[in-house]
Order: sequence, then C-alpha cells, then structure tokens
Amino acid sequence: MKELLKNLNNYQNLFPSKYIHEADKEDLLNIYLHIDKLKKNPKSSASFKGDIERFFLHRFSFSKLSKRLTRLLPFSVPSVELIKIVLNKKHNFMLTTFYNEINSKLKYNNYNPIDLKKEMEVFISNNKIIKELDISVIEKNKRSVMVLKIINVSSITTFRNLIETIQKNEVAVNYIKIWTYKTEDKRIRTYHKIDIHFNYKLDENEIYSLKDDFERYLQHYIKPMSVFDMIGPSMIGPSSSHTAGANRIGHIARNFFISLKDYILKNKGKKTPFIEVKLYSSFADTGLGHKTPNAIGAGLLGYETDSKNMTEYGKPDYIKNNFNIIDSIKIDFIGYFIDKSNSKLENQGNIAKITLFLENEEISITGYSIGGGNIEIRYINDIKLSDVITGKEDYNLKLFLKNGKANGVIKKIYNIKKVSKNTMPPFNTMEEFLDYQKQSKKNIIDIILELEYSLQFTDKSEIYSKLENYWDIMKESISEPLKNPKKSDFKLTGRDAKKISDYNPKNSVFKNDIFKRAVFYSTAVNEFNAQSGLIVACPTAGSAGIVPGVLKAYQELTQCNDKRIWKALLVAGFLGMILFNDVTTAGADFGCQAEIGSAAAMGAAAIAYLEGGSVEAIVHAFTLAIKNSLGLVCDPVGGLVEVPCVKRNGIYSSMALSCALMALSGVRSFVSPDEVILAMQEIGNKLNKDYKETARGGLAKTRDGKEVNIKMKKLKQDFFGV
Repeated sequence: MKELLKNLNNYQNLFPSKYIHEADKEDLLNIYLHIDKLKKNPKSSASFKGDIERFFLHRFSFSKLSKRLTRLLPFSVPSVELIKIVLNKKHNFMLTTFYNEINSKLKYNNYNPIDLKKEMEVFISNNKIIKELDISVIEKNKRSVMVLKIINVSSITTFRNLIETIQKNEVAVNYIKIWTYKTEDKRIRTYHKIDIHFNYKLDENEIYSLKDDFERYLQHYIKPMSVFDMIGPSMIGPSSSHTAGANRIGHIARNFFISLKDYILKNKGKKTPFIEVKLYSSFADTGLGHKTPNAIGAGLLGYETDSKNMTEYGKPDYIKNNFNIIDSIKIDFIGYFIDKSNSKLENQGNIAKITLFLENEEISITGYSIGGGNIEIRYINDIKLSDVITGKEDYNLKLFLKNGKANGVIKKIYNIKKVSKNTMPPFNTMEEFLDYQKQSKKNIIDIILELEYSLQFTDKSEIYSKLENYWDIMKESISEPLKNPKKSDFKLTGRDAKKISDYNPKNSVFKNDIFKRAVFYSTAVNEFNAQSGLIVACPTAGSAGIVPGVLKAYQELTQCNDKRIWKALLVAGFLGMILFNDVTTAGADFGCQAEIGSAAAMGAAAIAYLEGGSVEAIVHAFTLAIKNSLGLVCDPVGGLVEVPCVKRNGIYSSMALSCALMALSGVRSFVSPDEVILAMQEIGNKLNKDYKETARGGLAKTRDGKEVNIKMKKLKQDFFGV
C-alpha cells in the first residue's frame, strides 16, 4: 500500500481525468491494488465494492466486457443508473463501475446527472415522438466524443451493440459513460445517454460507419406477439395480408360502427346512411386478384377468415342485397373504390379506409394489413391513434364527433382470453434469445410455452389443441389437391403437385426421398390456396406450403408422432415472431423475401428441431435460409397468388431442408443472425415499389403477364365500375 501511495500519480495516468475527478480516493487505491494483481496474473479478474459503486476489473477483452454488461448487471436496473467503463489497451485492462442506487444517495449531483426533462425535448414535438436515436460528435483537445441519446431500447440490446460496434469498427476508445433512466412517460420506457471518448479525432469515414451501425443495430423493444400470429390464422385463400388481413379490417370496422349505434341513430338524418370502402396502394394494385374487396365486405357482414365461401359473401351484388350491420338501422353499401393517393402509406402498402356517411357527417376507420393476417387500425376520422387497434382485445372508444361525444366498446375479433400489455420477453433479438437460453438452461419449448402464457394466458393444453387443429388443416390442404387435382380460376396453376408426385421413372436420381416429397406437398398446399381452399397461413398464405410440406415429408419418413410436429410448429412460429419485430411478412412491405424467405427459414428451424439440433443450430438453420432469400421480389402475375407463388413454395421447401442439413452439420452463418435480419430489412426498404406486390414489374410485366391483366379487366369492372 505504501508503494501505491508513493506512485499514486503514475497510477492516475492510467485513467481519464473525468473518471479520477468523480472517484473516491479510497476506491482509487483499492482499484490500483487490484491492477497490480492483474499485472502479475493477466488471466485473473476482480470484483469489489465501494460506497455506492461496484467494480469489475479484467484484462482487455471486448467479449468479457460484453458478457459483464449484458449478463452480470449486479442489480435490477433502478430508475437511474450510471455505468463508467475505462478501456486501457496499452496496460491490458478494462474497468467497469456500476453506480447502482445512485439516485438515493446524496452524492448524486457530484456525477453531473442529466436533466431528463430537457433531454426529452430532442425526441418529442407537439406531444409526439419524432425520433428515437440522436447522434452527435464533439471535438475536444484533438479527440472525439460521440454522444448517443436513445429511447425505447433495452439495456441489453444497447450494451451488446455498443460494444460490438466499437470492436468491429476497430476504433480506439478509452472511456465510456452511460446514464440509464426509466421514465414514467408511457411513450418512453427507457432513456440512455452514452458518451464515447476516443483516443484521437475520428475522420469522416469512421463517423459515418459508426453512425450507420448504431442506427441499424440499436433495435427497439420486441413487440409482444403470439406464435399464432405466425402460425395462423386458418383462412380461405389466397392471401393472408390481402384476404385474411382485409377480412379482419372489415370485421373490426363492423364492430366499430356497432359501438356507435346510439350516435348513428341520433344523427343519421332523413337520408339513409351508407358505407363505402376505399383501397390504397397494394390493396388497390393487386387487391382484386387477392379477393381483397370480397374479404373486407365479408368482414363487414361478420364472417371470419375461415368461414366457408367467405370471399363469395363480399361480392358486390351479394353484399349490396344482404348488407346488415346494426340491427334496427338501415345502412346501404355503395361499393368498393380505388384511391391512388399516398397520404397514408406509412411503410405499409396494404391499406383500406371504410367510411360511414350520415346526412351531415362522415365517420371513418383506416386499417393496415401488416402480414400474416395481422392488422392495425391506425386512424379514426383521419386522426392517428396513440394505441393501434389489433382486434385482440376490446377497445374503449371515446370519440369527439361533429354533433357530440360518442362512447362505446369496439369488441375484439380474436378468440383469446386476454392480452397482457405489461409482459416483455427477456430478449429482443435472436442473439439475445441464444444468450438467454444458455444462461437460463431452459428447454426451447418451455421458453415458448412460458412466453405464450404470459402474453395471452393460454395454457399448454390450449396451445396444443390449437396446434392439433392447425396441423389437421395443413394435412388436408396437402391431400385435397393431390386427390382432386384441378386448375385455379384463372388457369395459371394447378395439377403440378400431382405431376411431381407421380414422376418416378426407373433409375432416376429423383427417388421418393424427403426432398421430392417436400416439393410436391408444398406445391400442393399453394395450389389449394390459389383455389381459395382452407389453409393455414404460415407465416403467410402465399408461402403457406413450405412448413407443412417439409413437416409432412419428415413425418412420413420418420414416423414421428403428431405432438413432435406440434412442437416443431411452435419453434417455427417463435423464431418467425422474433423476425417479425424487424421485418413484417407482407410482400407489399418487404418483397417476397419476407414471405417465401421467412417460410423457408421457419421450415428449416422446424426440421433442425425435429432432428435434435441444438438451439444454436436451430437459429442458424433459420438464419441461413433468410440469408439466401435476400432480395427476392414479389411480382405476382395479374396480382394473383399463383405465378410465381405456387412453384416458389415447392422450390424453397428444398432450401429449408438444405439449410437444416447444413446447420445440423455444424455449418454457421458468418454474418450473425441479427445482422442478417436487419440486412433483410434494409434490402426490403430499398426495393423498388414495383417489386412489392404491385404487379407493376418483373414477371407481372412480361408479355404473358400482361395477357392475364387483360383478362382481369372484366373482373375489375364488376367490382369498381372502371
């Protein structure tokens, strides 16, 4: 200790002056003592406590630092937390200091705390969040300090990506200071302010690269979803986003108008009220071939996604003659209309606005179909809702209209008990899930079942019962087109699955193995979907063949029982749910990579699970399939879910099996799972709109494709009068 005191100045040079200034002398002496020990044994590490601090000292290692930050936070995060990290590569050490409970100590003001209210002004304007990440660079004494201000990103995600970005960019950092706040503002769950001190002045390329990585990889909290948002719904085809999602928008609109019964009765006037439906963007471009208007109309009449002949009930003649929404109030239906304006795009291209016209007033509801049959009602009367309506729970309506206030309850359309708004998964990304599973040592199925119960209060027996029902529907959607092969309405597809099944010449390399079976089973499902048969969206209707195709082929060759298949479906849906947090499964949003690519990934994960693969192998089977589907465009001929959709299901079933085989063999994706998913998001955002289910490019614009468009004109006239 005497030697330490003599050489105190030499030790202080190991630390930034900012750290020295705010530290207790007694704590510093303790730190120096442990640094001496670390010099003698670089493999050692130390953990020790101060007054309100807890110190962790180890050799210079980014992996150790990342583990320390993401796994070994010493306490649950309080309302305020301060973390300081000293990185000294020259002397081979890193020191992390946690100032937990700092807000309860008199020394709080000694650490230059931030003014949270003032900081929030960066993110909120006119009571709305305008951005979620702010990055600035300050130059001090020929050195750079990068300041990150972040809202609504978990600490684990923040810390993981902070360290990985610094490491991968190979920049020299000597000090990091992190403030973390939990706020009482419902719009902002967490706030992080991070000062990153560099040893030198960053050049423009380094600043650009660092900013780009932080903007891309600092992902927000995962949306609490159910695996049944990716496995399901059971539905009449042909499209989960354009048919099932459209039906649900119509169904919620029905319940919305029912909730306004008293107001409508009081203010309808002498003229008969009437309703119109407007279609925007991809709904307008390809909705007719996907039976979007039919599905919305059927939803307005109260029919569900899997109601037999659902799309027939939404045809113009039927709905006009049988329109009955509110008992005792006559309301007319005047038709479906196309609107080419882009005022409500918001990164989703499947939009419908349903308007009720009273004598002196209009009341509207605008819904977005975001993939896999999932929807969000975002606007009422062109006013954006702070909480979107999903149909999973009752929505208490308090609406100020032209002639007064209207209260009511928009009834849910899902058959689920309850949705928890407070449950958040203990991970936000694929890699965080892998870390969580390793740390908790829980079985992947147990993790999924626990999460499903916490989100929707469904117990194991209810979950397996639903999976049993879905698996039965999947098997029927495979067998029916093989027993009764026929062409689709437009004669573009059909009978091909039977041809593949029957092909088995002597001495052929195409034996009746898992690949061949998966190809014709997957093709069969989507032939049936194109005929508006009953299928299970998995994750979408346009890609519904891959998962049941590979699972049916696997079951026949291994004789595994149905319960094993149900569990494989759980795994597929669970990983798809994590993907959906960054990339919706709607082709209109991210192209066919988000539909066929996601389905191939889910199928690969399911097979890897059935073969007894590790959780890491399951995730990498999923990742390999995503990586090798990047950039796949959505260019349906005539806007129909037929060409190229049906054959893509058969072809990508082989990819699902190949990716499972590779991952089970120990092959891993060089690019990490989270980075692959965010690359998929970036590519989808940059895809030209012509290749996002608009039928304005690719195969849809070939001469053969144009021929189908001509045939569509008659149908378009029947629906829209144009």
